[in-house]
Amino acid sequence: MIKLLKLSITFVILGIITLFATNNAYAANISEFTLTPDSTTPAVSTNHTVTFRTSSVGAIPQGGMIKITYPAGFNLNNVTLGGYSGNLGNPTITKVVDTVFLTLDSTSNIGNSSLISFQLLHVINSSANGNYSVNVETRNSSGQNIDGPNQSALFTIGQVQTLDHFNVVPSVTNTTVGNDVNLTITAQNNSNNTITSYNGTPALSGLATSPNATTPYYGPIVFTNGIANVTIRSYSSQANQFVTVTDNGKTGNSGVINFAFGTLGTINITPSSTQTIIAGQTIQFTVTGTDSYGNIRAGDTFIWTNANNTGLFSNTLAGTYQIKATSGSISSSSVNVTINPAALDHITISPNSNQTIKAGDTLQFTASAYDQFGNVRNDVIFWVGTNSNGLFTTNLVGTYDVNATVGNISSTNTIVTVKHAETINHLTISPINTHLSNTDQSQTYIVWALDQYGNSWDISNQASFSTTDPKGAFSNNIYNAGKVGTWQVTATYGNKSITTSVTIDNPGVPSRIDIISTTEIIYINTIHQFSANAYDADNNLLSNPNLAWIVVEGLDNATIDSTGRFMANKVGNYKVKVISGNASQIFSIEVKDISTKSTNSITNKSEGSIPNSTTTSISSTKSPGQTTIKENKDTIVEVADDSLGKIKASEIVTEGLEAEEVKNTNRWLLTLSIIIGLAILGLSYWGYTIWSVPIEETLSESSMVKPINNINIDKSLPKESIDKQDDKTRW
Repeated sequence: MIKLLKLSITFVILGIITLFATNNAYAANISEFTLTPDSTTPAVSTNHTVTFRTSSVGAIPQGGMIKITYPAGFNLNNVTLGGYSGNLGNPTITKVVDTVFLTLDSTSNIGNSSLISFQLLHVINSSANGNYSVNVETRNSSGQNIDGPNQSALFTIGQVQTLDHFNVVPSVTNTTVGNDVNLTITAQNNSNNTITSYNGTPALSGLATSPNATTPYYGPIVFTNGIANVTIRSYSSQANQFVTVTDNGKTGNSGVINFAFGTLGTINITPSSTQTIIAGQTIQFTVTGTDSYGNIRAGDTFIWTNANNTGLFSNTLAGTYQIKATSGSISSSSVNVTINPAALDHITISPNSNQTIKAGDTLQFTASAYDQFGNVRNDVIFWVGTNSNGLFTTNLVGTYDVNATVGNISSTNTIVTVKHAETINHLTISPINTHLSNTDQSQTYIVWALDQYGNSWDISNQASFSTTDPKGAFSNNIYNAGKVGTWQVTATYGNKSITTSVTIDNPGVPSRIDIISTTEIIYINTIHQFSANAYDADNNLLSNPNLAWIVVEGLDNATIDSTGRFMANKVGNYKVKVISGNASQIFSIEVKDISTKSTNSITNKSEGSIPNSTTTSISSTKSPGQTTIKENKDTIVEVADDSLGKIKASEIVTEGLEAEEVKNTNRWLLTLSIIIGLAILGLSYWGYTIWSVPIEETLSESSMVKPINNINIDKSLPKESIDKQDDKTRW
């Protein structure tokens, strides 16, 4: 029993829950619910328009219904359905006293959150004035509640004299500041009906004060039959202005009235104060045009002075500029902008090209320091190569660099070339008082001109030269010595001259040889002394020339020693050559028999001096203790090396030859016949002695020069110059 009781109670509870859930499963609120009568006149038949939106879960299924419940006093007996919207399909309408049911057909339904509107025709308004509302409820086909019931907004029937709000209507919604706008203000009840009895004085507000503090204007308000006309005026172009009418908490507003700005009255630029910048910096100016009430205008076109078309000031040239904006005949005030130079970028000097001046002249330099934009800076400049003021002056010849410096930045260099002054003060010459060892030498002279400051320059090629040397001469500035002695050398340039001395110590090398004979008769076996003078190219006599004598024709029968003593042992014609340096002379000798007693003549047939350019030469080859001088044509001359290492011809004197000559002379005095016989015998003996015995065996120790035993025989000489017997020299 207890179990059955518990089960019964459970089913009862479930039934109650199910019933409650069934009746309230779809209960929600409708929204946007209004009822608007076409006429608010009491007790008249009129049409009522009902509008509402189903809830988000308030879908009305097929066969569902809408229930509209009126308050008491409204007559619904003749109500019919008028126009409708919202997928009602083909609904039917039924009336029960103060309730109207609108039922959907079996093919139509209304979805969630659907807006429904329909018109109830022939509703007779309540005869009592007042504010009313109706209720709306939606149900399914089983009569179960879906949405509602909800009360509509109030609507008014008849004349309600209680103020609910003001209706404010402006004469215009777009105008210009300062223009009059007329407002029509109506006092209304909650049904938007005019309260004709209202004659209050509501307050007006809402218009903005202008930028220049001009307050708005509100005219006087006088209501007649609940309506008043008032004039307002705004001086501000502020957006979203409207007029609010207020009386004891009841309000109304005009909606937005647009007050456009007035005509251009003033132009203002920003920044408006004096500006100072560095070259390279910029300033962005902005401009506003305002009307006479200070309202900022839009759409104006401005022309900028000293700025681009957007108001950007970007000038880089140092100075002061006035910035302003202009539109038509109206301009802003000017703003001064001062540009100072930027950081030091470079320095220039003038003149900046290379300069040439003369000693004693001056050259004034100037310098300017600039920033990167070419603006001149006021820097302290330090000069290099000039005085502190940039003045270049010097008396010394040379090249000089001039530049200007500020910190670690310098200008380019200007090269100043200083030349000597034009006027010559005096001359100098080099060398002075010089010596030349012989007349074959030359001397190059350098002559300088000097100005008053001591600057010198070489004028050797422009000066003229002269000398007192009677045989000397100049070739340009080269002196060629002529005569031994001391002479003056003078250089002249313009009206200036300078003189120095030159001493020629010795003649030059032999260039010419003259033969000197002590007799005109030469006999066989008789010594004849020849001598010669040597002269240089300038005809200066050599005081102690080295002479070499050579028999060049008839060598087998004649000899000549180094001093020029000649002797032949056979009658005939001979040729002898004398050499000194590169000069030589060949002369012919005719040797006769002494018995002829005729004049033996020396034919000094000069075959000409052998000039320096000929192939005839004497070569000297020295070794310790001996010297061989070779004349490469004819014969050999020996010379000895003295203790000083100088080479000189040895003097070979044969005293035996002189003694033999005396003996022969005495034989002539004894007797002619004996002389003849003995002469033949003596000559034979003497010839044998001279020509067959080596020279070192015939000369006694008392001879003038000791025999030379270490003679080198140069076998490259001509054949006739060499004795093939024992390689001995024969004289």
